Amino acid sequence: NGSINNNEDYDLQVWESGTIRSVVANGAQTRLDSSTRIDKGTWHHVAMTFSEPVLTLYVDGVLAGKKNHPYPLAHNAKSDLLIGATDHANLPMDLFLNCDIDEVQIYDTALPAAEIAKLAGTSENGNLVLHYTFDKDDKEYAFDSSRFGNHGLLFGPTPVAEGISGSALHFDGIDDYIRVPRRMSLEPAELTVAAWLRVHEFPDDFALLVHK
Repeated sequence: NGSINNNEDYDLQVWESGTIRSVVANGAQTRLDSSTRIDKGTWHHVAMTFSEPVLTLYVDGVLAGKKNHPYPLAHNAKSDLLIGATDHANLPMDLFLNCDIDEVQIYDTALPAAEIAKLAGTSENGNLVLHYTFDKDDKEYAFDSSRFGNHGLLFGPTPVAEGISGSALHFDGIDDYIRVPRRMSLEPAELTVAAWLRVHEFPDDFALLVHK
């Protein structure tokens, strides 16, 4: 039944033009496209923040868009966190992203611009609820180094020796993704979602970097 996942909490999407889109929803959905584009074959840092009513988007530590979303974040009780794909469009999975991903971070606060710039330099803040470094060579799990233990199940991504910091994971754009079981710590009232990615091929339409 596809309707069980028809309401995003928050998304980071990569579009065929190299645009990054952030999405938040609460019945009403707000979409924010980046004013700058990423290119293939290069590491880029992307981040979104939300603190009602402001949704912001950053690319490589620089503000790339801002929009009002005058509603609290909605949380879909049947939605896991997914990295590299989504189960929103078609079940079981769809919209796979062909890229390398490193240093996925989620915070339970909307970090200010100065802190986002620091993340783009690979530092971190104390409000982490999820942090994947992808530095442990494990074929089953992505290990969360935050205190919340939001470990993810690997479905296909493979290690890349040279990530932005240590190793990274490669997602083939065909059927690779990570599923993180639903936890309340991943459903804050305000948030920051950030990650490094290196796109190998842009999707025909769009694909998912992070979906909740």
